[in-house]
Amino acid sequence: MAQDIMTMLDDQKVSLTDVANVANIGLSTLSTAVKRPVDTWSLRIINGLARALYMQPGELVNRIQDVPFELDVNDQKQTIQGVFISDSTQYKQIKFVVNSTVMEGWQPDVKDIERLKLEAANPNSRRKQRALGIMNGGN
Repeated sequence: MAQDIMTMLDDQKVSLTDVANVANIGLSTLSTAVKRPVDTWSLRIINGLARALYMQPGELVNRIQDVPFELDVNDQKQTIQGVFISDSTQYKQIKFVVNSTVMEGWQPDVKDIERLKLEAANPNSRRKQRALGIMNGGN
């Protein structure tokens, strides 16, 4: 769930005036912007708010913008969330694990898929052995 920018500012004891001063943005411009949807904000507004909150702009956007989760699996390109998996067996194993856990509420990102890819490449990985057992009908 996205956080409200005003709540974030209040939590950090940062006022719009503080943001305006730090970012060299007019207070009225800033006040108008924060009342509109996040996707209408300029980079200058986002950068100013992020700087005042000691955050990276991308981190701020991730916290304040509601973006619905979308699982991106491409069998032709052997990619999951844009991560290419060259070995077709590993791709199928990872895809199975991801699909199963997404149904339970997990929302994997690129880093999660890259971690699974590394674990799949390690023949001694406990998670890999467990996934293989499940895929083969065992526990």
